[in-house]
Order: sequence, then structure tokens, then C-alpha cells
Amino acid sequence: MTKTKSKKMTKSTFAIIIMAVVMVAMLAFGGTYAYFTASTSAKSTSFTTGKVVLTNSGANITVISDKVVPGDTIINDVISYTNGSDVNTYIAVVMTVKKGTNAGDAEEVTDLSEISSAINLGVTTSWQQCETSTNVYIAKGTDFAVSPSGDPINFTTGAVTFNVDEHYTDGTSELGAGTWEGVYIEISFKAYQVQAEYAKTDANTTLSVSAEDATNAEKVWTAIKYMLGDNYTPATPAP
Repeated sequence: MTKTKSKKMTKSTFAIIIMAVVMVAMLAFGGTYAYFTASTSAKSTSFTTGKVVLTNSGANITVISDKVVPGDTIINDVISYTNGSDVNTYIAVVMTVKKGTNAGDAEEVTDLSEISSAINLGVTTSWQQCETSTNVYIAKGTDFAVSPSGDPINFTTGAVTFNVDEHYTDGTSELGAGTWEGVYIEISFKAYQVQAEYAKTDANTTLSVSAEDATNAEKVWTAIKYMLGDNYTPATPAP
């Protein structure tokens, strides 16, 4: 009787010990569970974004301290812009001319025909003047889209001089136009560039250009201004 009881106690004690070990393991490791899971291999891609880069090159505008007379050089060499982009772009050059009795009252000349006889820029054939915004020139490229090259694009053919081709008597033109004597003149140029792909003239209209003429140049200029948004700042001549 005693031996049988002793054996039963031994088995019970062993079982208790095993259970204690399992419980300690569960407490130590928080329990062990198995789950059914699955995954796929990753699908990924990579790309390098394009860049739109435009810098001034060529001439500097001459600062003349003396009084300018017909024949004086006002821009000393070719004006050009270097296209450092690696994508197709649209490029515009905006010319601003101000005229007055002094710097304080100089106002922008909106009718450029008034100055065409006095300041002949000699814009190269690489640019198209806009139909309405006649102070804006668009680089032609292919349907105005300029391909990346890293090469300078000449805007003018050479030095620009003050070439009044009319006779003035006491400040009055023989043709009765406004005077070019004794006036203050400011001339400035600023170039803008945007990507050509997916260009839009407004939020809902994609730019469509089929010919390099004045009308389409105006469309491109509309798109450039829209795409620039708040970054469009007309040129301000240096004091």
C-alpha cells in the first residue's frame, strides 16, 4: 500500500514539475503562436528628374554716364542665353523700355513702334516676336520647343546703338512724334524658361502649337506666364 502510494506521488510530482516548467517558459517568452502568412516580391521603379536651366551669357548692358547721342552704343555686344536644360523647354525674352524726364517719372513704353526707329535691337532669326505682346520674343526651336543642347542662343545679332533716324529741331521730331532729346531711358531684358512637355495655357487647356508664327508665339507666352505663376516678375531696370 505504501509503495503504490509512493509511486503515485512520484508521478504526480513529476507532472507538476513539467507543468511548472511550461508555465515558466510561457511567462518568460509570452507564449509561442504560429500564423499563416504570405507576401509578394517588391515591385519598384526608379527615375531621374529633368532639369530646366537658363543662364545669361554674352553682352552686358553698357552703363553710360555721359549724354547719349545718335550713334552711341547702348548694348556693347550680342545678348545671348545659355540653355543648360536636359529636357525640351520654352524660352521667352521680355524687353522693358521706360522713358521719362528722369528716373522718378519714367513710365513703360507700351507702343514699341515709338522706339523702333531709335533702338533697333537686331533680334536674330532664332526668335519670334509675339503677336500682341510685342515686347516678348519666343525662342523658335521646333514648334517653339527648344531641345537641350547646352549651347548659347543669341538673342541679338551684335551691338545695339542709339540710332534716331529722324531730324529733331528743338526736341521736336520732323514727323511730329514724341521727342528723344533730353529724356531719361531705361532698357532691360529678362528671360524665362519652362518645360515644354505637358505645358498648359490654363488649368484646363493643354498648349497646342503647330507653327512658329506670331499667333502661336503668343500662345506659348500665355503658357509660360501661367506655368510660372507667382514666379513671373517683369524685368526691373537697375538704378
